Amino acid sequence: MADVTYRFYSEATLGGEKKTIEHSGTVSGVTQVFDQMVPLTTTKQTVLTWNNSNEAGATLTDWTMLVLENLDDSDAIDIAFEDTADASHFWLSLPAGRFFVLWNRSTEINDGATATATPGTYGTLELIVARAATNTANLRIVAYDDT
Repeated sequence: MADVTYRFYSEATLGGEKKTIEHSGTVSGVTQVFDQMVPLTTTKQTVLTWNNSNEAGATLTDWTMLVLENLDDSDAIDIAFEDTADASHFWLSLPAGRFFVLWNRSTEINDGATATATPGTYGTLELIVARAATNTANLRIVAYDDT
């Protein structure tokens, strides 16, 4: 097991007033780290699937912290969390050089066998798909699991 230390800090001054966000902590007992760089084109492709062996040999059922980082310096990346029927989505466009963090002590994304959402109310998100917005880009995916 390992400990993961994280820190986020931002500061902005608007109209002479300083606004600061600072958040840091440690995730103890990490049992799995998934760290993969995926080259993307403008064709949508699956980059991560839960409850299945992934390219890096990891099988993710939960994560404590998930980081999606656009390593490109000019192209945005379109990212979608989907079900396998391509019917339920949570999507975002990640600008060049930016990152997106999902943090939850017990975020559960799975294949539907143990889904806790009421059927017909919410879809079961089972995978992450991504594509470069206009050319090519590299997406880094890092997931920490402490279950």
